[in-house]
Amino acid sequence: MEKLKIRLGGRKIMLAIILLIIATFMVFLNYADFNGWSDFVKWILGIYVVGNVGEYATNKNKEKVVNKCICYGKEEINK
Repeated sequence: MEKLKIRLGGRKIMLAIILLIIATFMVFLNYADFNGWSDFVKWILGIYVVGNVGEYATNKNKEKVVNKCICYGKEEINK
C-alpha cells in the first residue's frame, strides 16, 4: 500500500481516484446518470484542488515566517 501511495502522490489523490472509480461503476450499473456523475466529479476534483492549493499556500506562508527569523522570547528561528 505504501508503494501505491508513493506512486500516486498521497492519500488525497488516492481517495479522489477511489471515489471516481466508484462513481464510474455506478454509472455503468445504471445507479446514476451522466449528469450526476459529472457533478460528482466536479465536486471531488474541486475539493482536491482547493485542498492542495490551501496546503501549498499554508506551507509557503510558514516558510516565509520561518525565513524572516522572527524571535519569540529568547528563541530564534533559523539562526
